[in-house]
Amino acid sequence: MRLKYNHVNIKSKLKVMKKLVVLSALAVFLIAPLTFGQKGKEAKVSPEVKKEKKLDRMDEELDLSDDQRKKIEAIHAKYEPQQEANKKEMEKLREERKKINEAKKAEMKAVLTPEQLKKMEELKKERQVKRKSAKKEVRKERMNIEEK
Repeated sequence: MRLKYNHVNIKSKLKVMKKLVVLSALAVFLIAPLTFGQKGKEAKVSPEVKKEKKLDRMDEELDLSDDQRKKIEAIHAKYEPQQEANKKEMEKLREERKKINEAKKAEMKAVLTPEQLKKMEELKKERQVKRKSAKKEVRKERMNIEEK
């Protein structure tokens, strides 16, 4: 028994398959950028929206009355200028600290040998890794405490 192939039928099936492959690839390229835009780090949200979300969450968790919500909004508004001033001061201090560290590093570079500098950088990286893992442990502990 011999199978007969209809070349026209095969060609039309190949055309359909090619179209499906092209459309699938196109869909992947169109959808992929959208998924990268998703969370990970929250998109830039205005401070007003953040405040409102925070207040809504507080309202939901604590079941605030309308009067309580208004009073809490007033409290937030009262302390906001001080918090903004502190935030700006912290940014300024962070920049100053960065400049001091750069100057200190430049002076140390003049004193230490290349091998010592390399070792110092390696030790610094090790400490950073330890700090990160310690922070993760603290977060895990906090999560476990909050769940209980």
